[in-house]
Amino acid sequence: MGFSQFIFLVSFLKPKISVYLYRYVKAYLEPDRSRGSKRKTSVSKQTISPCFREDLVYKLSDSDLQHKSLSLSVWDNVRLGSNIYLGGVLIKLSEYELHGQATHTLYLDNLTEPGQGELSTSPEEGSPLGTLHFSMRMVPHATSSKKQKKAGIQFDLEILLKEATDISKRMNAFVRCCLLPDAKNKSKTKVCKDTLSPQWNQTMTFECLALDELQHYVVEMTLCNKESKGKEVTVAGVRIGLDQASVPTSAGKHSVWRDCNDEEASFWKTVVAKPGDWTETRLSLRHMTQR
Repeated sequence: MGFSQFIFLVSFLKPKISVYLYRYVKAYLEPDRSRGSKRKTSVSKQTISPCFREDLVYKLSDSDLQHKSLSLSVWDNVRLGSNIYLGGVLIKLSEYELHGQATHTLYLDNLTEPGQGELSTSPEEGSPLGTLHFSMRMVPHATSSKKQKKAGIQFDLEILLKEATDISKRMNAFVRCCLLPDAKNKSKTKVCKDTLSPQWNQTMTFECLALDELQHYVVEMTLCNKESKGKEVTVAGVRIGLDQASVPTSAGKHSVWRDCNDEEASFWKTVVAKPGDWTETRLSLRHMTQR
C-alpha cells in the first residue's frame, strides 16, 4: 500500500469575525465519516488568525487517491455549549500531485456544516460503496389459526444475506433489514469483525404478507459498521420495492423512503412474479435518504 503525507496550511486572510476565538481544524476522508477517518488539530486559543502547523496524516493506496476527497472544516471551540462551524473546503485528491510533500493555501467556503449538506460527498463514478449479494423468495405461509385461514393466502418473504464485496474500508460489518413502512418489523445479521469482505449466509423471514398488498412494501437492507462502545453507523444500503412511477398513491407513492432505483424495482418484480423460487442478485450499495 502506498503512503502519502499531506500538510495543509489553513489561515484566515480576511476573517469575517473580529472577536478572539478558540479555533481548530477537523478533517475527514470522504465518503468515510467514521471515527477512524476523523483527524483534528489542537485548539489555537484567543486569536483571529490561528496558526496550527500540525500534520494530519492518512495512509492511502493509489486507488484511494483517485476516488476519495478530504474535507477540512474550521470550528470555534465553545467551552459551554455546542462548537460553532465557521467554514470549510472539500479537496478532491485526484486533482493534486500528492506524491511527496507540498503546501497549499486554500480559501474557506461558506459551506453547510459537514454531514449536513454540500461538504459531504455523494457517490461518484469510480467511487463505489460496495456490492450486496443476496437471494429472495416468497413462500406460502403455513396457516394454523382460523383467523389466518380467513385472511386468505398469505406469504412469507425469505431473504438469504450472503456477503458484501468491494467495500472501501475495513469494518465490523452487519446488515440490518426492515420491511417498510413498518420500520419496527426488522432483523439483523451477525457481525463480521474487521473485514473488507463480510460473509453472513444468514436467512431472515418476514411472515404473513398478503400477495395483493406487496405493492405497499419496501425491503430496506443497510450495511452497518459496529464501532467501539457499541455505536452502530449506517454505511450504505439498498431498497427493494416498486419505484415511484409504478405505485398507486394509496401505497405511499410520495414517501421519502420509496426511492427504489431501476435495478432494485426490477428485482422486486421478479421475486413477486416467481413465488416459491429463489431469485439471486448482486446490487450496488448506495447512500440512503433519511426516512
